[in-house]
Amino acid sequence: TVSTRFGVPTLSFRVGNARGNDVVDAQITVSLLIDEITPEGEHVRRIHDLKLARDRSPFFAFTWSIMHIIDEKSPLYGLNLDNPQFISIMAVLMGHDGTYGQTIYARHMYTASDLKNKHRFVDVMRQRPDGQLIIDFHRFHDTQALP
Repeated sequence: TVSTRFGVPTLSFRVGNARGNDVVDAQITVSLLIDEITPEGEHVRRIHDLKLARDRSPFFAFTWSIMHIIDEKSPLYGLNLDNPQFISIMAVLMGHDGTYGQTIYARHMYTASDLKNKHRFVDVMRQRPDGQLIIDFHRFHDTQALP
């Protein structure tokens, strides 16, 4: 999704831990794959890393909102997000499974058609009567339009 957060346009997506195990020292990298024209007129496809508000989580048990501020330093700055020209956004998550003692990886590719401008994610965290927090994964990808 792209929406205004703290007064600035922000690309956001969320990841969820459906493993049932705690992931320790989770790290995520997000990169933009985009077609560009060099000053010499050559067509190139380049990868730009997106700076994230937070790229690590010491303990990843539920959900995590990944955010990239779209400012003058962002490769997304100035793009028409209603008609994006990028090829894809790549996200790679890595962490340590605390139960099995293994490094785990997850990756996902987002295309321009996945982008929802002026939307935000609906809340998926719920608390059961016994106080335990649960994630409603049936609504995990649901968004709502902003005015």
